[in-house]
Amino acid sequence: LALDPRKFNIFTSTTQLVGPKIFTKQNPDVVLIDLLNPQPDGLQVCRELRQFSQIPILIISIIGKSGMVEKALNAGADEYLVKPVPTNILVAYLNTFARRSRAEKIAVNAIIQAGAGNQISRTCTVSR
Repeated sequence: LALDPRKFNIFTSTTQLVGPKIFTKQNPDVVLIDLLNPQPDGLQVCRELRQFSQIPILIISIIGKSGMVEKALNAGADEYLVKPVPTNILVAYLNTFARRSRAEKIAVNAIIQAGAGNQISRTCTVSR
């Protein structure tokens, strides 16, 4: 994958480092999953992420069959791209998702800040 590390903070994992703890530490704006990763497979990673996060998930895969795209989207992916994906297109998708993710984080923080002085619950959910 040819992403410019000067424009992206990249955290890669080929293991089962999926869970709330790693996401709290890394705080990513977007998750990019190769569907054919070894255990756990990309669909399982997607389902696990959706148990605790609404972070944008972009799946890339060599499998272009509509049934697989449907499974990935139903597992929680926000978008599915079939390889080979031109780098400029991948970067455009990542930038789009990162903008949305950052905007949601800013909105949540603003709500928390506004509620900090009041007796409003500090827990909130942002949904799309």
